[in-house]
Amino acid sequence: MTLTADGTSCTTTECGRSFSLRVPVTVLPIAAPPGALETLTQPSPDRLAEASEGDLTDELIITVGSPEDPGTRAQAEAAASAVEAVVAGGLEESGIYQLRWTSPQDLATRKSALEAQGAVTSVSDSTIEAASEAAAYPVAEEFDHENET
Repeated sequence: MTLTADGTSCTTTECGRSFSLRVPVTVLPIAAPPGALETLTQPSPDRLAEASEGDLTDELIITVGSPEDPGTRAQAEAAASAVEAVVAGGLEESGIYQLRWTSPQDLATRKSALEAQGAVTSVSDSTIEAASEAAAYPVAEEFDHENET
């Protein structure tokens, strides 16, 4: 794909010069980067605007494995593939993965299908904080060690 911008501008010696700027652009499909996953992606402003009651409509968070034995990216990729999603990000050391679709989904149906997968131990909505528009990803209770002494 090529983006083109046409217009008129000035140089140091004259104004009214026509120009045409062409920039080649490659659009890649949604996918997590290769290698170890250490972060969840932030939702774009258009996805935040499409959120329903604070929940993103095209994303779920899954946990594979357990706190003692976190599941693998391969298990998350298999679960994603089974529901026609992709792994967009994750916290690999914890077995927590972000699944995305290219459009809004019937997430209740997608949750049921994911919960039926043997490696998936929990499925959560991916939510936003309306006041700050920052992503707030829920963590299953067994993985939440923040309040422990």
